[in-house]
Amino acid sequence: MMTAGRLRACVFWLILTVLFLSCFGQARAEDARSLTLGVFAYRPAEQMQRLWEPVAQFLENALGDHQVDLRVLNQEELALAIRNGELDLVFTNPTH
Repeated sequence: MMTAGRLRACVFWLILTVLFLSCFGQARAEDARSLTLGVFAYRPAEQMQRLWEPVAQFLENALGDHQVDLRVLNQEELALAIRNGELDLVFTNPTH
């Protein structure tokens, strides 16, 4: 399970990445206010959703004008979503 310190570190790097993308990234007009966060489900999807939902909510509150959509995906779904360019940020493990 993720410790509070690791979760804070993840949130910190996630915010930096989001800020970088919002300053320098190119997005379609309809996607400009939406951020899709993909999370690899290395545990049951419901458990991962409960674990990462506070992070998504925190980001949404911190960014103010962005909607953060959380997608918890198994290995095949994650690979397909990455291949199709459906995710803005991905949290996974080192084997991916």
